Amino acid sequence: MKRWMIALVVVTLVVAGLAYAAEQAKPKMVIVSAAAISPKTATIAKGTTVIWLNNSNDNVSIFFSKGKEVEAVCAAPTRFALDAEGKYNSGPLPQGATASVCFIEAGKYQYDVVGQKLGGLKTSGTIVVK
Repeated sequence: MKRWMIALVVVTLVVAGLAYAAEQAKPKMVIVSAAAISPKTATIAKGTTVIWLNNSNDNVSIFFSKGKEVEAVCAAPTRFALDAEGKYNSGPLPQGATASVCFIEAGKYQYDVVGQKLGGLKTSGTIVVK
């Protein structure tokens, strides 16, 4: 009877751990609108992909230019490339387009979102990886 109870506890803990890991691995969406980004700060676990969706009526670019540098990712970033200064930059994202980065290093990553129209969106956000 004791072995059966121990086995049940072990299986329960394994299933709970897998459920927690699956929850942590869900992508995090950041919505870019004409007025702001939401959420402005996203707290995620290591191994989580952040997806930016351009929901504005302008082409926008995302620049990782402050805070901790993105040096390693868990998968090839989508639409992000290293610029001449060695920083990740999305280039222009048209309305409805997405860009993504999968973060594997803990830290606080700050980025800017800039619209291309005169007087367009210019805001900053933060990704906190725990």
